[in-house]
Amino acid sequence: MNFSIERFKRSLILLAVTVFLTLNACSEQGTTLLEQNFIGKWKSSKTDTAIVLYANGEWEVQSEGGSVLQYGVWQLAGPNIMWSYKNGSRIEHDINRVLSTTPKEFKVQEQDRTTTTFIRLEQDSGS
Repeated sequence: MNFSIERFKRSLILLAVTVFLTLNACSEQGTTLLEQNFIGKWKSSKTDTAIVLYANGEWEVQSEGGSVLQYGVWQLAGPNIMWSYKNGSRIEHDINRVLSTTPKEFKVQEQDRTTTTFIRLEQDSGS
């Protein structure tokens, strides 16, 4: 019974975060992010490993050899990108404001106010 209650609580928290981000997006005029602009293989200014954003909403951090080092799901909510991942027995969410996007790069503001730049390595990463 406790497991069901905990799962329900997590679902409510995720729903609340999504609603908050969506409502926040409504107040941001002119901010429209398109998921297809983020799909692909990227190099982050924070690390040497590649990150792949898939069309099905999953992401993976990959080693040079292609093995998966970390994974989770991503979604756009208004002017933000939310990265979700499992940390031990908990599901964590990292919400970053998207500062700019071009076909070859995007920049996000991290929680600590630093900027991370993602440079495109490959265009298409389907599901």
